[in-house]
Amino acid sequence: MTRAIIALLASVLTAVQAFFIYFKGQAICFTDGCAIVDSLTTISPLYFNIAGFLFFQTIFWCLIWGRDGAEHWHKLARLLLLAALCAEAVLVFFQYAIVTVFCSYCLVIFGLIVLLNILSGARQIFRGIVLFSAITLVCLSLQFGETTGGGESLDEGSVARVSGERQEGKLYLFFSSTCAHCEKIIELLHKEKSCTI
Repeated sequence: MTRAIIALLASVLTAVQAFFIYFKGQAICFTDGCAIVDSLTTISPLYFNIAGFLFFQTIFWCLIWGRDGAEHWHKLARLLLLAALCAEAVLVFFQYAIVTVFCSYCLVIFGLIVLLNILSGARQIFRGIVLFSAITLVCLSLQFGETTGGGESLDEGSVARVSGERQEGKLYLFFSSTCAHCEKIIELLHKEKSCTI
């Protein structure tokens, strides 16, 4: 019953977050990391939170329906929790290595998913550790630095590193082709030739 309560509370949290995004235009977050992470997703944070609400509701109902001894509902809940842990491995890595800032709300959701996996038993913990570790190791083996080809187009929007003359400092630039302010910077970067993608 504890897992069901946690899943229900998590679904309420994601519903509240979706409400604030939809009606207030801003998410609840304790750091600036949320705005940075949200700006780098191809899917609106509103849809992410709606998906999170549906996910936690599915876990809640699977656990409720499985109380009467229908083990297939518990198996489905455990499978979905492992899938969520795999997704979180990628998202945590993205925040750590690409964005280099953590979203406090995302970490709360991650913590809830980890807690639900832990409360699902020793086998679930073992499977979760194996899957999370495998995905994290694969992500860590990838290089997200500058490419060697040169001549990449900046027109579509991307993440770029601006290399200055001094070696001690690095600037990271996040831009989009749909932003008028970013377009000015893109023009400057075309002239300066100082941006590597």
